[in-house]
Amino acid sequence: MWPIHHLPSFQQEIRSKKRKDTRARPNMEIVSILTFLSVVALGPYSAAAVNYFTGLDSFVAMKALGITDGAGVLQKNTLFSFSNNECVHDLHDIGFPFIFMDLPGATHELANILVETPPNELMSFFNVSDCKSFYSFTAGDSIHDKGNKIVPSDQASLEDAFWHDQRVPNLRIRNDLQRVVDVFWELRDGSLTEFRVVRLNSGQEERFRSFLGDIFIFRDAYDDMRLLARTVITDGNKPLILSQTLMGKGDTETLQLNENQADVWRGRQNTNVARLRQNELQPSTVKKYTGGGFKKMLMPSHLHTRLLEYLARHEDQRKDEPWHKDDLHVNFYEKMTTIVYTDRDMRDIVFKTLKPILESWVGGEKLMPTSTYGIRRYYNGSILRDHVDIGRTHIVSAILNVRQDVDEVWPLSILDHQGRRHFIDMAPGEMCLYESATALHGRTQALRGRYFDNLFAHFAPAAPFTVNASNKSDK
Repeated sequence: MWPIHHLPSFQQEIRSKKRKDTRARPNMEIVSILTFLSVVALGPYSAAAVNYFTGLDSFVAMKALGITDGAGVLQKNTLFSFSNNECVHDLHDIGFPFIFMDLPGATHELANILVETPPNELMSFFNVSDCKSFYSFTAGDSIHDKGNKIVPSDQASLEDAFWHDQRVPNLRIRNDLQRVVDVFWELRDGSLTEFRVVRLNSGQEERFRSFLGDIFIFRDAYDDMRLLARTVITDGNKPLILSQTLMGKGDTETLQLNENQADVWRGRQNTNVARLRQNELQPSTVKKYTGGGFKKMLMPSHLHTRLLEYLARHEDQRKDEPWHKDDLHVNFYEKMTTIVYTDRDMRDIVFKTLKPILESWVGGEKLMPTSTYGIRRYYNGSILRDHVDIGRTHIVSAILNVRQDVDEVWPLSILDHQGRRHFIDMAPGEMCLYESATALHGRTQALRGRYFDNLFAHFAPAAPFTVNASNKSDK
């Protein structure tokens, strides 16, 4: 039999502290059990940040966002909540979604189902009419089995019920390297905090009690600056063998590069938490001007023609878009976007053409132009995570579809002011007006095709900025 090892007492202290800090951490201990567990090495660190999809109302929306496949099978471990605009504060009062925002996106997603009267498709399916019900699913479950229902009374009971479903009682780690390795567990809050849990000699194997989404780090025992691997627990099929999770060949230069990359992804995780909090909190603090928050229409033909001509003349000036290394809105680290910057004359044409259109749409509010970046090109595999734009300068905006070469529609996903999600198909020569600081928007499906060229133009009210006000027209 395998001996039972208990982790140091700091584990319980962490759990208590994290709860006070509104972030939960499950208990973990090394145990003697014989089941196998698979992990995914975060080598390229893709999909390392959790999404929180809000305003779900149909099975079609779940598939379109990649939460389920065509047969209704969950693609990741997913926690569903239920709310509407009136009772969303009930969710916040028990810590949702904030206490789960540092979950790794390689393993988990969060999603909210919109409670409406009359009930929408998903509300009817789950037969839920209040704000404090949750359904927990593990990857591979069918949505039609309805998962595990959770009705928490407070934050602690929600955390406990969620982590109960995420238990992995049998994690087997084998050191088949010709070196001694220290195993660390990483705190999932971007604090760079690691705790050593065991030292594995060459050929040694240990078993852990852990949780889906837990991150383990492996370092050379005699040079702890030498990062060997970072892995996240995702499934339950095979053991973790260290030689299969190594990040590079083990030379000093490669290991330092991987260490730097890990630090970059910690920064991106922090950016993602900030994005999710802004998505939740900002829309209620910025003035809304229209009833729905968006409107699709044709672009003025002369503007579309000028943009196409501009692209043709300046194609040789296309550049990689200079994203900050900590950014996570676009997956530039997998599929770099490029941009053709617009000169002053082209910017003036864009602003002068769009300004009266947007002013009319928002009920006559006088606007001033604040920003247009140029014509951005997305490529096959690009995604744009749900977000709201800068809350003081990007208030009323337009997305202009200039040109595309795609194999299938790449929809713009947007939430209206009632929290309902819409998927907007845009062809070249069309544009979407939207209140970009209050209407959550993104393209979370991966682009299928060669390229997709968009121009973004942003405006703000010319009058002093107003917080927490409403002046909705019915346009």
